[in-house]
Amino acid sequence: MQDIRARALNYYLIAGLLLFSIGFLTFLNFGLFVTTHPVDAVHALDAAWRMVEGETIHRDFHTPLGWFAFSPIALFLDFGMPAGLALLAAQYLAALIVLPLAVHTAATRCSYIIGLGFVLICMFWMTALIYGGSFAGISISMYYNRWGWVLALIVATLLLFPRQDGQRTTVADGIVVGCAVGVLVLLKATFFVALLPAMIATVIARPDWRAIGAALLVGGAIIVAVPLIVGDLMFWVNYVNDLILMMKSELRVAPGNDLVSILLGVPFMLGTLVASTFVVLVWRAGLKADAIVAGLLFAGFMFATYQNWGNDPKWLIFLGIAFFTFAELVDPERDQRYRSFIGLGSFALALVAVSTLNVVQSSLRLGGVNTSEYAELDDDHYLDGVYVRPTNANIVWKTELDASNDPELLESDEIDEVLRDAFKTKTFSGVLMPHCASTTGHTRVSAILAEEIRDLEPLAQSNWLIADAFNHLWLVEDIKRPTGISIWYYGGEAGFDTVETLIVPKCPSKPDAHALVLDKIGEENFPHLAAETPHAWIFTRNTPPPLN
Repeated sequence: MQDIRARALNYYLIAGLLLFSIGFLTFLNFGLFVTTHPVDAVHALDAAWRMVEGETIHRDFHTPLGWFAFSPIALFLDFGMPAGLALLAAQYLAALIVLPLAVHTAATRCSYIIGLGFVLICMFWMTALIYGGSFAGISISMYYNRWGWVLALIVATLLLFPRQDGQRTTVADGIVVGCAVGVLVLLKATFFVALLPAMIATVIARPDWRAIGAALLVGGAIIVAVPLIVGDLMFWVNYVNDLILMMKSELRVAPGNDLVSILLGVPFMLGTLVASTFVVLVWRAGLKADAIVAGLLFAGFMFATYQNWGNDPKWLIFLGIAFFTFAELVDPERDQRYRSFIGLGSFALALVAVSTLNVVQSSLRLGGVNTSEYAELDDDHYLDGVYVRPTNANIVWKTELDASNDPELLESDEIDEVLRDAFKTKTFSGVLMPHCASTTGHTRVSAILAEEIRDLEPLAQSNWLIADAFNHLWLVEDIKRPTGISIWYYGGEAGFDTVETLIVPKCPSKPDAHALVLDKIGEENFPHLAAETPHAWIFTRNTPPPLN
């Protein structure tokens, strides 16, 4: 026990030093300088600002992400921190919340060096500025997936690995599992679903009721506390409804490769084979319950990889650590499995090395960025402190002018000519809809549309909806914040009955969302073309008022 406490203290000290060091680099330039996916930063700020201004998640606006995905950001915004810094600070707050869970897990389940690596990788994942992969950019996008992987890694380690001191699971283990699972549910339910079969199998195979009771008690406390904190007694019902809405999505059942490709595709097949080998080796060692739990964990992690944008198999880190930890259970001199465990564990880590190094380096990239190459996304307080390169603000309009369907880079004043010549395959309330999409520069498109809508009083102060994936125009101009809608449209008709004004972009960022919104909301409900701007048509439910 004393050894575990000493290790835990060492982990805290080293992790604290790491967070201080990378935090210094992260905040060195006093802003978030984004090279890719700036719209994801705006999406997170859309939700967080709504919470700051009194809206309740899942009731007043809809998203499949949970309360914890945005509440740390909202906290710093409420303190008056610039938006870009609030996004960065939220990651470090989340890291400090998770740190005790990671330290307990590493100290009780891993040898010293492996445990240290475990804690450090958790901290890097919590604070990174790239989702993973191999693209060396700076982005806050999919931060909730990184947080989810950390929490899933903690739970999986506690479920599968034996304690270093030889004891059975303890009340403290149950508390950590309860906290981690509770936060996972409030972050992204995909990870909870991925872990659930393994958790059930563990309870059946190793029913330690003290630990189970502690986990259930903590989970119950979270279930009771969160509705009281957010001020919505129907919080869990509304959350489940948002998840059901996502499950029924016609647009994005999964954001990348299909499930078969995740299991057997070229980039993933080696990981699947190595994981299967681990299960076989553990089973043949007589640890059949562990083999079953491991198999369910790996299957769940593959499902989570399938559900996450980028399909980055971060679970291979866990697989490598599992090989090394189980290698310590056999005699390195007499048992040939020792070499197999060490060799396969090293191979598993090698498979995910590029993604891991990219994550580790991301904070260094932000600290060394040339700030003169960036411009603030918007100087309004809603988006202050978020910077993009001017090239990322350019708009690439993709139109179907010819059979080659090649993208064409156009100046904004050329858009009308493009639209006249583009294919016309659908009408909405008598207006021909073009085949056109803005493939980059989404934040710039939003700024242009917002400027045009701002000048259309009183429509700018009505409850509006944009026929596209995003509804964050209110962040960049003084127009009404729409309520009751999905902040990122995946499908369904949430809030459609309260919409008074429909904004139809002439060149949307997501044509599939554009078409689905028009289909779901119905042209019969918006028969009046109230105005046309260079980049949008504006329809109203009722006879439009005189415009200023």
